[in-house]
Amino acid sequence: PSVENVVYTIEKFGVVSGARLNSSKSLGLWFGLWGSTPNHLAGIKWTRTPPTYLNVPLHAYRFSAHYWKERVPKLERQAQTFVPYRLSIFGRAEACNTFLATKLYYVLQLIHCARFYIQRFHRIFATFIWSSTFEPMRRDNIFKPVSEGGLGLKHLYLWQIVSRFFFFRDNSHPVIRSFLQVTLVDCLPGLIVSSNFSERPCLWGFMQEVYLAVQFLKARFSVEYLYSVSRKVLYKDLLSTLFTPPLYRSLYANFPGHDVLKRVRKMYIPPNSKTFFKLHSETLAVDTWLERKGIFIPSVNCRLCDVPETIEHCFVSCKDAILFWDVLQRALKKRFVINSHTIRYLLPAALDEVPYDMFFLMGMHSLWKTRMQDRNVEPTTSSSAHFIQMAIHLKNIYDELDFRQHWYSVLENCLTSPLFCLYNTM
Repeated sequence: PSVENVVYTIEKFGVVSGARLNSSKSLGLWFGLWGSTPNHLAGIKWTRTPPTYLNVPLHAYRFSAHYWKERVPKLERQAQTFVPYRLSIFGRAEACNTFLATKLYYVLQLIHCARFYIQRFHRIFATFIWSSTFEPMRRDNIFKPVSEGGLGLKHLYLWQIVSRFFFFRDNSHPVIRSFLQVTLVDCLPGLIVSSNFSERPCLWGFMQEVYLAVQFLKARFSVEYLYSVSRKVLYKDLLSTLFTPPLYRSLYANFPGHDVLKRVRKMYIPPNSKTFFKLHSETLAVDTWLERKGIFIPSVNCRLCDVPETIEHCFVSCKDAILFWDVLQRALKKRFVINSHTIRYLLPAALDEVPYDMFFLMGMHSLWKTRMQDRNVEPTTSSSAHFIQMAIHLKNIYDELDFRQHWYSVLENCLTSPLFCLYNTM
């Protein structure tokens, strides 16, 4: 009778509001202990198995391992759908955050998930971002914000901790609030006061994650902070607390230009040019790095200079680099300071100046493309020819804009410079 009364009340509301209950699209759930559970009642189909509601598999609220196990190969296939777009390394990280991680987090808000599956999801994200079957550096670094030398990839486990804590802190529904107090009063006596409690509660699944999240945060932050902080700030503070600054930034901690990755991400250059992150993070596949990783190579020496091929040699002291930088500086009529710091942090420029850091990055990528052609025994194109192609690409982009930058003439002069023509004939 109580179920029939609910359906009757809904129908009365439909008469007043003009809405109507579509019984063919409605499904009732027998939850808990009932004397009888008919399949049809009051014109509605009923079931004892929790359905999928708003794309959340409610049937997995008790045992979720099977659901997350099925999500692993699906996530791998979804990640591969972005490969044909040839996104930059920043674009791939953003694709993970926007299209892959958010779908997982949406379900994680209600369904518990073991750390084992979260680590597998992170592994899929990392290999997709690096476009490789292995990770060239510690995974923690890619979770750091772009401003701090990472890629800003969302950490699902920290998202889960923050979500569980705010479920415990901000839940105002009287039934759920009473359930939390009765269930957790014996586990968290310092935070919960209740006249009723269940002795030695057996926490598992979602409630165990809530308890562990509160304990995890209490061990690292004060109670006053936890009860006043927002979700966004708490997630950022967790990142900075748990993950140390990347080692590849420690050598130049007191030097300027630490916003270099934010600048590179905003540049209108081809996506493959933004592999600059590998140079910045000391994971660029120069011969000395490949040898340290145990990858066989015939020799670690540069074929042109017969000295070990390091990052500094490729972009600073190689004969090809010295000649190319001389031509580029003459074409731009700008003197560059080229050393170990500037090739990793580029040339810091004011807002109203010519973006020489962008031209400098295009030059480095041109040098690297020529070196890779030589390594892979492909038809070799000069570094200046690569630079001209990238400059034409950049000019076409700015030609499509409604306005032209004040430094547009510098780009045109660079394309028409006779110095590059002379360099190509050498």
